[in-house]
Amino acid sequence: MLENTTILQTIGAFKLYLYREGKSTATEKAYIADIEFFRDFLKSELNNKVRYVHQISLVEIRQYKDYLLTKMHKGRIKRATVDRKFNALKTYFTFLEKEHDITNIIKNDPFSNRKLGKDSGRDYLPNYLKPSEIKVILDTIKGSDNKNKYRDYAIFQILINLGCRRSEVLALKWNDIDFYEDTIQITREKTSNADILPLPSSVKTALLDYRDTLVKTGDYVFRSRESEKLSVSTFTSTINKWVQESGIEEGKDFKITAHTFRHSFITLCVKNNVPTEKIMRYTGHKDRESLDIYTHLKVIDLKDTNNLIESVFNEAI
Repeated sequence: MLENTTILQTIGAFKLYLYREGKSTATEKAYIADIEFFRDFLKSELNNKVRYVHQISLVEIRQYKDYLLTKMHKGRIKRATVDRKFNALKTYFTFLEKEHDITNIIKNDPFSNRKLGKDSGRDYLPNYLKPSEIKVILDTIKGSDNKNKYRDYAIFQILINLGCRRSEVLALKWNDIDFYEDTIQITREKTSNADILPLPSSVKTALLDYRDTLVKTGDYVFRSRESEKLSVSTFTSTINKWVQESGIEEGKDFKITAHTFRHSFITLCVKNNVPTEKIMRYTGHKDRESLDIYTHLKVIDLKDTNNLIESVFNEAI
């Protein structure tokens, strides 16, 4: 058991644990930041009364939950962020139990499992765009004279038609694309595998148009002047630029990010009754539960149920 050891002193070992567990680089960074957030909570909100790992009890855990929910209700963080921060803490306690024999006091804690409060479902409705709104963005790019319009248009086509994560778009290489067989290989950094998918005609056209503008092609499809691979910051600013110029974010109660197009892709598939296993091939999800949040969008025939309910009430009347 760890005696007189602070959270800060365990961070390095926790990083190695996340690596061994196969967590992606993005997840690792997020979880480390979340544990540091918890450490700051203990220090600033609880006056540093709990200094060592073995001193953390359910009292501090309950206070941390209240702290997160208070920030959420004030609109400072989203419910999804609350979930991730607590799930990071769960993973941290699993690490402490496995590596240092410290009892996992929150192993079976249901907090962050989307069961908090009768209105919790409302917080989890995925933010997505309608096809007409997406078309506005594409038309905005096509109608511009921006020097990177062909590159940016291709990025959006991939996000829209393949439901890719940001890391998957940035990792895309020219040899991942077969323009003759019309296939594209998507490398999953998050799950350390890859999927070969059909190459949509709109994506193919956009990529070919973009390639024609390049003096020479490197390994990576999307690159900047300074780097062989487009940076995360440039990618993010590109998304923000065209969303802002299109004007579709005005009046919405959520920020449109690259991940919004992933939600939009999944939502469109679910609404059109695409089988879950096929959606998973595109999105790279490894379990069906990850898509359960979208099932309320599925269009099913409820007329038989409606007729039954009506007949029962009519008889009662």
